[in-house]
Amino acid sequence: MSEAKITTVPNPGPFKVPARLNQVLIALGALGIIAFLFGLKVDAQRAWSAWLLGYVFFLFWGLCGLFFTALHHATGAAWSTVVRRISEGMASYLPVAALLFLALIVGSGKIYAWAHPEMAHIEPPLGADKLFYLSQTFFSIRNLLFLGIWILFAVILIKNSLKQDQTGEASISRKSAKLSVVFFPVFGITFTLAVFDLTMSLEPKWYSTIFGVYCFAGLFQSGMAFLAILAIWMRRRGLLEGIFNANHLQDIGNFMFAFAVFSAYIGFSQYMLIWYANMPEETFYLITRKTGPWGFVFLSTVFLRFFIPFFLLMGRDAKRNEKTMLLGAAVIILGEFLDIYLMIGPVVNPQKPLFGWIELGTFLGFLGIFGATLARFYGKHSILAARDPHILASLNWKQ
Repeated sequence: MSEAKITTVPNPGPFKVPARLNQVLIALGALGIIAFLFGLKVDAQRAWSAWLLGYVFFLFWGLCGLFFTALHHATGAAWSTVVRRISEGMASYLPVAALLFLALIVGSGKIYAWAHPEMAHIEPPLGADKLFYLSQTFFSIRNLLFLGIWILFAVILIKNSLKQDQTGEASISRKSAKLSVVFFPVFGITFTLAVFDLTMSLEPKWYSTIFGVYCFAGLFQSGMAFLAILAIWMRRRGLLEGIFNANHLQDIGNFMFAFAVFSAYIGFSQYMLIWYANMPEETFYLITRKTGPWGFVFLSTVFLRFFIPFFLLMGRDAKRNEKTMLLGAAVIILGEFLDIYLMIGPVVNPQKPLFGWIELGTFLGFLGIFGATLARFYGKHSILAARDPHILASLNWKQ
């Protein structure tokens, strides 16, 4: 990667995704929907659980794009300017996620025990207050509200960014910074409640007060891994050549490494407290997931999300090496996928993992939809925020 002094801002323009790749993404989306529909006829619970898996996984990446964009503005960071448009593209998926959530509402009765408590053999029965909170109507309303709030922040931040491309007004950055400061506490509350609903309520008698923090750690770690992959790919395609360099890659790697440690800390804290307290209403959740065939998935997440990225990305040179970063990113993303699968899968079949054509086809469908959404965004807008006040500092970033 070149690190020569840059005095003029390049204008790479939009990133036109290769036509063949775009066709593949659209085909994956269509085939995924077909696989899901056939899955409904074979095993409706498995099909809807597969839908939830794909929905949560890619929702996390969309939210990571929004969070990283807000973090960039709130901190006034210079280095991240060259990759901010990439994260904005990830955030552009959120309106699509809202549409996909409407389908999840339809299938909620198939995967959430609280939707039919009389059929779920829940002992002891859920209290009236919990049954009110975990009702399909309230569940749907509040999660649509959460999505609406996230989409509102994403739309305003992206709109401001694109407007600055036209006007170059520095005041737009200040407006985005103020909005981003407001975003963080709002996001903390709404995201925590959303993951309580989407994943923790699959086991309505189980709870963890740090579950939201644990999910956020996975969201940001895997989202930054995906951001690294996208940035490297775009540089290799020539669009970010001379723009995205080893210094920017190292900063992304720092986040990936730091959140490997953070996610391990939060995960261990959650595990240790449940193990130490040894209360049946808490321990059953972990016993199901760390014994028998599910135990292999449990151990895999520990190695893929912590041990491997920790030692792989520990050194400075490793975080500046594209091949090492791509390997680390792939490992982290696989670990996050298995982690979310571990939250959902045992509800369908506690005895052993079930991952067949229903789960694979549905997940690939979400991948196609997510990829096509990003391709559309990057194809319409310049991949570089060329008139941001910090753009030259970002282009010449060194550490």
